[in-house]
Amino acid sequence: MRFSCGTARCRPGCRLDRAFLARRRPEDSSIARGRPVEAPRRPFLVAGIAHPERFAADVRGLGAATVGEAFFPDHHRFSEADLASTLRAAAAAGADALVTTEKDLPRLPDVTAPAGPRAAHQVDIEGGRPLRERVLAVARRAEARG
Repeated sequence: MRFSCGTARCRPGCRLDRAFLARRRPEDSSIARGRPVEAPRRPFLVAGIAHPERFAADVRGLGAATVGEAFFPDHHRFSEADLASTLRAAAAAGADALVTTEKDLPRLPDVTAPAGPRAAHQVDIEGGRPLRERVLAVARRAEARG
């Protein structure tokens, strides 16, 4: 079955003039303090996102043997107590780093991590360039209108 926007994956009656198909693609790299770092071998995962199981699967799919995880509700505002308990759990599990998402990294309190460096797992959107260009074009038009 094909839909009005020309794709096989859409809802019936869709009137989009353009549809985009994008796939998540985990990248075999991490960032810490804005610089690429070697991916940890025994990461402890921490995130406040919807569907954290996808994040965990991405990290494991890159060959990391995760030693634990602390998942919070989406858009969680991390407190120092949250991070302190996560760091204790990570140290007890023998983690060599805390790994979080790029979204959550700037929201974690800035404290010294005895479990090793904090790193953000990167995910690229394969096929995302046309969607990104379209969103930016719409935003520019809206900005120009004031």
